Amino acid sequence: MKHKVEELDEENLVYKFSILEGANMGIDFESASVVKKVEAGPDGGCIFKFINTYTTKGDNESAIREGIKKGKESVAGFFQAVRKKRIMGVIVDEQVLTCSIPPARFFKAFFVDSHNLMPKILPTVFKSIEYTEGIGGPGSIRVLSFHEGNEVKTMKHKIEEIDEANLVYKFSIIEGANMGVDFESVKCVNKVEAGPDGGCVLKSTVTYNTKGDNENVIQESIKKAKEGLVGFFQAVVGHLHSNPDAYN
Repeated sequence: MKHKVEELDEENLVYKFSILEGANMGIDFESASVVKKVEAGPDGGCIFKFINTYTTKGDNESAIREGIKKGKESVAGFFQAVRKKRIMGVIVDEQVLTCSIPPARFFKAFFVDSHNLMPKILPTVFKSIEYTEGIGGPGSIRVLSFHEGNEVKTMKHKIEEIDEANLVYKFSIIEGANMGVDFESVKCVNKVEAGPDGGCVLKSTVTYNTKGDNENVIQESIKKAKEGLVGFFQAVVGHLHSNPDAYN
């Protein structure tokens, strides 16, 4: 594989490069650029953020997805190797999902009313989502109860911020999902932005402060969380398409 270094900023800890050859360049990808940034983290640690931008070529969707997946897995592998040397301890995972639903409508369904909607449209996943403190504003606590067959039985969220004007929703996971075992803290920042053709873009950033050395379990938990978000996203989008009058 051949890289071209575009920027190396040691003062601001930014590293940018393009992939020129290899990784199906010229076949499935017209171009691929990578931006890596290291920021200060809690307790004197650091946060590693990376954004890959792909310009695809052709219609071999499965090969394109597999290429992107392998790229992410290789970064995770390098990260694990470095982390084992105790250079890093915070994992930041970013996802970007797009749909044709208008931003405000999607935000209302996916975040504001999720405690009612998710158990309704995903009855085999959720038993219930109930607020035990507050009614959904900042500081509120909600408990997610999952059906038998799911690895996680319950999970507890604390709402940190809900901004319906700017379509920002932040929460922390305070119980469940290996909290206290493999994760010291998990914080989620979600922002819905205007997308093409009247649709929207969901940008989700999850910051994991890891605990212990069980790398396989940590990475598997993060992978399942990412897959879960995609599943919830698709379910809500499908419901809104099937019910055009809902959440307007």
